[in-house]
Amino acid sequence: MNSKEVIRLISILVVDNYPIVLKGLKTLSLELEDFNVETEKNPQNVLSRMQKEKFHVFLIDACIATNNNLKLVNEIKAMQEQAIIILYATEVVCCYYALLFEKKVDGILIKTAPIEQIISTIRLSVQGKIVIPTDFLNYINEKVNDRYANLELSHKEKQLLQMLIKGHSNKKIATTCNVSVRTVERRLSQLFCLLGVSTRLEAVEVAKEKQLLDEITEN
Repeated sequence: MNSKEVIRLISILVVDNYPIVLKGLKTLSLELEDFNVETEKNPQNVLSRMQKEKFHVFLIDACIATNNNLKLVNEIKAMQEQAIIILYATEVVCCYYALLFEKKVDGILIKTAPIEQIISTIRLSVQGKIVIPTDFLNYINEKVNDRYANLELSHKEKQLLQMLIKGHSNKKIATTCNVSVRTVERRLSQLFCLLGVSTRLEAVEVAKEKQLLDEITEN
């Protein structure tokens, strides 16, 4: 997208597998003259839709976006280099700061954010501006300093890391730990935030590089 291009109608594709989220954001098209919002619950359909329709902004559920080490995000960028990608997270957003820092995504929103914040974030992103959370500067500061120097992982966090190293799926981790898949997703988000990473692969790399699992004992 040319930085000088004036977009009068912002075309947005929302990728999320929760119908209530899709329905809520779809109504923006009815309320705002400069927004055209389309929805897609199956991430496998995104690329084929891009071949038929032009989208300026992709608002993607964070779990979908980070699945398979950013497969969908990378494919969108490969097909449309100037695509604006905003992650839409359920609760913890700090675990995705690395993606923002590395310019792999263009913004992060929490799903409980006021509608005005969602609208302004989308509009500003199209103008080439980034809206960042207030604690993002803390993340930058930690990147400069060694955030792992005094890091102590709990036994559960170490167990989770071990299962990531073994390549266990969320479903298998849930079965092993006797919790729901949603609980596993939440725990992974918290672990990623703690490690300052955004994907399973990055978490494993940090664990090995910083030797975070040296003292763990097998059950």
